[in-house]
Amino acid sequence: MVIPKTFQLGGTKWEVEITDQLLGAYGATYPAEGKVRLLKSLPKQIKEQTFCHELVHCILYSMGKPQDQHDEVFVDGFATFLHQYLK
Repeated sequence: MVIPKTFQLGGTKWEVEITDQLLGAYGATYPAEGKVRLLKSLPKQIKEQTFCHELVHCILYSMGKPQDQHDEVFVDGFATFLHQYLK
């Protein structure tokens, strides 16, 4: 699986940044900036799965769901199956 540098959802262009540091996380989504950040030091498979997790957050934001309405158990489960499918 190739993690894209950019992708489009609902008319919004998102950028994917690979970073050396994230505070206590493997990845993070910043909807106001249209950015997803992933931790550089992660093994390939974990980085891919983390991208899928953040992609699900991006989809939920694009559907109008605010962050406090994102169910992390759902997001993680959906992302795991999405990653399996894409592989």
